[in-house]
Amino acid sequence: MTNEKNWPKVAVVGAGAVGGYFGGLLVRSGVPVTMIGRAAFVEAVQKTGLRLDTMQFQRRCILLCPQKFPPRPGRTMCCFA
Repeated sequence: MTNEKNWPKVAVVGAGAVGGYFGGLLVRSGVPVTMIGRAAFVEAVQKTGLRLDTMQFQRRCILLCPQKFPPRPGRTMCCFA
C-alpha cells in the first residue's frame, strides 16, 4: 500500500454503484477519499463500510461518507460519477 501522505485528497460526488466502485479502488490504493452520495448510499456506507466484491479480491473499505459536500480546504481533486 502507498502512504496516504503522497496522494491528493479526493472527493467522489454522486457516489453510487460506479462512483463507489472507483472510489473504493482509490481507497484500496491508499488514497484518502470522501464520497458524497444519496441518503441510502451514505447510510449503508456509514453503517457497514463499502464492500468491493470483484473476481480478483473482496474487501470492505471504511471511508468518510457525508451526505452533503463538505467545504474542506486542501481538497485537490473531485471525481464526478
